[in-house]
Amino acid sequence: TFDVQHFLLDDNNLGLLNDRPLVFQMCLKNKPVNVCDGSSQSQQWLALFDDVHSRFQPIVSDPSRINNRVQFVFDSLGPGDSCIVDRYAPWNSTWTGDHTCLLYTSPSP
Repeated sequence: TFDVQHFLLDDNNLGLLNDRPLVFQMCLKNKPVNVCDGSSQSQQWLALFDDVHSRFQPIVSDPSRINNRVQFVFDSLGPGDSCIVDRYAPWNSTWTGDHTCLLYTSPSP
């Protein structure tokens, strides 16, 4: 976490960071099955990512520095992870759950 944070804050990297979009994809293979269930394990996991989000989001959204040219993506979210989508907005995610669940949660008609 600190290495990435220092990389993003280092002025020597601004040319690279502003040259093209950069995506950090966070593999979530060791997360609890249902990270939104309120268990102590899920609360600890969410606290860890609350810290990560609070460190990086102000950096990547700062219009005087990177201005959203750097993105963080949660990889492998499933049906039990719906609370992450709003909690860590505007970060994106990939979906590994049953695609038919999307029919019931999509805001599209």
